[in-house]
Amino acid sequence: MDAILLDLSIIIIIAASIGIIAKYLKQPAILAYIIGGIIIGPFGFKLIQNVEFVKTIGELGIALLLFVVGLELSADRLKKVGVSAGIIGLAEVGAVTLLGYLVAGFFGFNQMESIYIGLILAFSSTLVVIKMLSDKKELDTLHGRIMLGVLLVQDVIVIIAMTLLLNTNVSAMDFVELILMGLSILAAAAIGAKFILPLFFSKVAESQELLFLFALAWCFLFAGAATYLGFSIVIGAFIAGVALANFPYNIEIIGRVKPIRDFFVTIFFVAIGIQIVPILDKALLIPIVVFTLTIILLKPLIIAFIVSMQGYARRTAFLSGFGLAQVSEFSIILVMQGVLIGHISESLLSVTIIITAVTMLLTTYLIKYSNKIYSVVGHLLFFNRHTDHEITHIQHELNRHIVIFGADRTGRKIVDSLREFTNQVVVVDYNPDIIHGLISRKINCICGDAEDTEILDRLELSKAYAIISTIPSHSVNRAIIRNLKRRNHHAIFLSVAENSEEALKLYDDGADYVILPAMLAGEKLTDILQNFNNPKIIDVLRLKQITDLEKTRSRELLEKHVPHLLKFRDNVK
Repeated sequence: MDAILLDLSIIIIIAASIGIIAKYLKQPAILAYIIGGIIIGPFGFKLIQNVEFVKTIGELGIALLLFVVGLELSADRLKKVGVSAGIIGLAEVGAVTLLGYLVAGFFGFNQMESIYIGLILAFSSTLVVIKMLSDKKELDTLHGRIMLGVLLVQDVIVIIAMTLLLNTNVSAMDFVELILMGLSILAAAAIGAKFILPLFFSKVAESQELLFLFALAWCFLFAGAATYLGFSIVIGAFIAGVALANFPYNIEIIGRVKPIRDFFVTIFFVAIGIQIVPILDKALLIPIVVFTLTIILLKPLIIAFIVSMQGYARRTAFLSGFGLAQVSEFSIILVMQGVLIGHISESLLSVTIIITAVTMLLTTYLIKYSNKIYSVVGHLLFFNRHTDHEITHIQHELNRHIVIFGADRTGRKIVDSLREFTNQVVVVDYNPDIIHGLISRKINCICGDAEDTEILDRLELSKAYAIISTIPSHSVNRAIIRNLKRRNHHAIFLSVAENSEEALKLYDDGADYVILPAMLAGEKLTDILQNFNNPKIIDVLRLKQITDLEKTRSRELLEKHVPHLLKFRDNVK
């Protein structure tokens, strides 16, 4: 027991130390944990005595990771992915897996190893992409939404791939039996979610502690059942998470489980570093380089081409492709499972870890400087399509017009106010649903990204009277104002900013006025508090806001459904 506690202490200390260094260098934490494992492992200082125990603890982390993935896979989230992102995700996995399979075969890997390599190259890192997009405040951009949709599709596919690959060495009869057992687990989860869980939740939901323990018990119930029936522990945990995904308590459960998940996942990646086998075979060095180049260069181009074929602009396609140019943490998990059942050798695990480390490192810079890279190489891309996702609805010639970037919430209110005294208004938004709603109201609009120079060209900024940006992204607002000042020195520029530092930088760039929503909210709340002694004023303010909110909700419903009704009417005619 003392040895186990000592091993855990060493792992936690080294993970924290290397993690701090990685954060300072702005590198993915996963790489830090793997490097920490190498340092304390058999090929480092040999500080870990019980490697098997560490591997077992790490596997619990992956089970909890997949449990949380399942919890986040609600029906609402699946709907948000959309058909387009679903097609892109499926096509990307299929195309890149085939490419990886062929490249691996060229280097002499056997069929099973080639299948694994193809899948390794196909999956991208959810952790890295979300972290980088969040840092750049691009989660809500058009390319950000596409990437998140593709990653969600990949998460589902990797679970299916794990299930199939882990059961390839069985006979036809045994395989049928496994399918039946797998269906029985799914059926048990569905029945439990429909009839059993509501009864338990009504009893335990009042206590956060009981809710948390019940969720963990549910997770390990299915993890244990899956293991007993011959499946991986992670498959059972994932199914358990999916069963809970549509309950109103899933967000609270996720919040409680994540810290424990992070702890065990950290141990898992340290354990991977401990298990790394040095690449002594020089014959593997060239394949490693080729696989890495395939991920960094060919995979992004494949994704970009598929995205463009779905009707998105060249810039959106480029940013979506190069943002996914890395290997996923799930690829490592997949290979680990393959090593455990004897499908592939440990040397391939080391190859995978090296490729993962290099591509994760490079992709942080690819995403960080993606806009600058596109400005240099974007014109070289051969694909450039515009269909339903790149809608331009301009009804008349633009002159002394007002351009509004972003028509959700703040932008919607501005559009409504301006439309009362002028029709020289053009709205730019990346959300096709918002654009269709604007078209139904006969408002000039363009569907696209505010940083896309092709979109800016269509806005005739040289003739514009004013530009208003309600986009919260500081980098996007600075890009807009710089483009504006190159084309039109006299136009007024109004923008929003999240803090005083961003506002001052926008003023330095030439902004005429910058609004800080947080500051306005504080001022408004202060005014309301000062009137709390007068209940009548508070009643008037409350009723006015409720009326405005109801009008907004009604308009949102109309904008959502009217385009489809008009389309149906036209088809009937």
